[in-house]
Amino acid sequence: MKFSTPSVLFLAVAFAFLSCDKKPENVITIDFESPTANSVVADASNVSIHVHITATEEMDDVEILLHPDNDVSDLIVEVDEHVHGDSEYIFEEDLDLSGYPSGTMFHLEVVVCADHDCEEKTTGDIEFSIP
Repeated sequence: MKFSTPSVLFLAVAFAFLSCDKKPENVITIDFESPTANSVVADASNVSIHVHITATEEMDDVEILLHPDNDVSDLIVEVDEHVHGDSEYIFEEDLDLSGYPSGTMFHLEVVVCADHDCEEKTTGDIEFSIP
């Protein structure tokens, strides 16, 4: 059986389209705007936590945790937000951390689920300290 050039070309293009029906990758970006990684905040009594999260498609759940380093039982911030379908989430909160000893290191962690079942997730974390 002999195939003509247009038939072969048509089959090649059809195969390419059928095999490339992959869903575009959902890229999630976590920006810690303040404080920044490994920084010392200026005023322990007025610490601004500002996290900006974006997704190229959408996100489903956002979890934000803040605690002193090495003490996960002392949760200062514990947010578990369902943001189904949103492509942007902004978290802002001002905190008074002056009750902690000078030099205390804090751990800020963010987990973002890219899908409903949280099979795909993006995590980010930073540490900062108070003067």
